[in-house]
Amino acid sequence: MTIVLAIETMSQLQIDALRLVEATDDPKFATYVLGNASAATRRLRALADVIERRGHDTFA
Repeated sequence: MTIVLAIETMSQLQIDALRLVEATDDPKFATYVLGNASAATRRLRALADVIERRGHDTFA
């Protein structure tokens, strides 16, 4: 079930990693397509950088 939750989370983020094409009552059977993987990677990296910097600032 962890994979299903990860896929649902990635499709809900505004990073265009995954797009829900066909929803179903059981999320295991939903259909997704890949979005713009390069853009999604850059957005996730930028988010991770901000989180890392904020963590260092908190303990400085």
